[in-house]
Amino acid sequence: KNKNVLIGSKNTVRSYIVSDNVGTINVSGGALLTTGTVSSIGGTDSGDIIAIGLTNKVEIYNKSLVLKQTIHVDNQTVALSSTGKYLFVGNPTATNSNGSVGQVYVYKNINNTFVLDQTLYNPATGAGMNFGISIDTTTDTDSLIVSATGTNGTLDTTFDKNLMTIDGNITRI
Repeated sequence: KNKNVLIGSKNTVRSYIVSDNVGTINVSGGALLTTGTVSSIGGTDSGDIIAIGLTNKVEIYNKSLVLKQTIHVDNQTVALSSTGKYLFVGNPTATNSNGSVGQVYVYKNINNTFVLDQTLYNPATGAGMNFGISIDTTTDTDSLIVSATGTNGTLDTTFDKNLMTIDGNITRI
């Protein structure tokens, strides 16, 4: 069975096809997907959606490695839910009105286009900590894990997968 393997360096992301033919492993490809300062790579469990975080944008690719969407946003990290329903983008340098630093943008996949749905803010008032420096989800997307530097504690903020922003209003779905 063929698997698409993405290998990222500081300035490029390349795609390789790895196949296992009864004990013989073949590697082919090496196609250049993108250039720029790469901060992180995320993908769905099935490989249907791939997100590449660059300095000022996130590029979304489909399984065939065709660029489908570019989201212009400062970021450090990207993570996709296992099913591709949500894209999470961490911006650990965003300054918030309460003096804290760091945000995570939650995008919802609506008809194969990611639309900004929620913004999570650093819950530590007045503290830097770079909330969003690293993010990940659990397999079922019931939990979003957000890391921050400079803290030894655990603080909670809420991502609610049952909320959606419609015409600027937050609505329970």
